[in-house]
Amino acid sequence: MSNRIGWNKKDFIGVSIIPIEMLLGTVLGQFSLEKKQLLGITLSLSIFLTGFLVMIWLYKDFLSSQWKHYKQNKLWLKLFLNALLVLGAFGILSLTRSLMDKPLSVNDTYSLSNAMVSLMLIGSIQPFIAPFAEELTFRYLLFGKFNSTLLKLLMFFVSSILFGLIHINNFNGDWIQTFKAP
Repeated sequence: MSNRIGWNKKDFIGVSIIPIEMLLGTVLGQFSLEKKQLLGITLSLSIFLTGFLVMIWLYKDFLSSQWKHYKQNKLWLKLFLNALLVLGAFGILSLTRSLMDKPLSVNDTYSLSNAMVSLMLIGSIQPFIAPFAEELTFRYLLFGKFNSTLLKLLMFFVSSILFGLIHINNFNGDWIQTFKAP
């Protein structure tokens, strides 16, 4: 029987990266790092950075060919639009979370100590590298590698559902909030 999907050993490794990141993140979350937030965020970033680097190493040939295609016309415009879309998505997610978690209060004040600034800087890196592995996994491996129209249609739904499920932690494990999110 021929390999109609076109998967090989590296694809199975690639598809396992996100579940491994989630497992390690869950284990990390079990530890009480409330007093050591910088350590918790640094360890979390290390997990995602490792997954990011493994995905680059596994798919360097594919990424190289895609980059050549991407940069052919109006590269700076494409990069600007991508950055704008990322910021827009981040803004929508932040707004959604703030509306679901608690009503906003005028009396909420924040002091930006050096530790808080460090946490913000380190924590802001992860949202830019995690989607990289997600795109390769859900769009390329679980959707794009299938040739059959029926399998592609099926995998469209499977990859979409799995993508949603891995983001349940974005809403504190609340299934209702995960499904209500835009």
